[in-house]
Amino acid sequence: MNFDYQIIAAKVVEALGGKENISSFHCCATRIKVRYRDINCVNSPKFDEIQRDYGIPKGSFFSNEYLNLIIGAHVVDSLYQAMVKNVGVLPAEPNPVKPTDSDEPIKPDSDEIDKKNEEVARLTLKYLQELVELFN
Repeated sequence: MNFDYQIIAAKVVEALGGKENISSFHCCATRIKVRYRDINCVNSPKFDEIQRDYGIPKGSFFSNEYLNLIIGAHVVDSLYQAMVKNVGVLPAEPNPVKPTDSDEPIKPDSDEIDKKNEEVARLTLKYLQELVELFN
């Protein structure tokens, strides 16, 4: 199907509480992850209406101060670009790479790696639980 992604993007931003409620956003292979300012401004039922009209988003879930919109691999980039170009909301800035004084790679200590791995495992379990709840 061919959609006018500018229209869909405008409806998504409206459901998010307007561009003034969007702190930043970025996309991955299937989702647009939006950092909002005030959860009370997000109109979750509006996403159902957009889904009924256009078939996207396929679903959504909150995670910390982010709303993850499940869009789908075949259209996520089109909707993301429409949000960037036509709605006027700036995407999240990538983390800058900090130069080092040496050409040697930085090696974190093993305690730091263990903490990161524990955090990744905790978040993965949390997201899986939220995903299960989404489909129940």
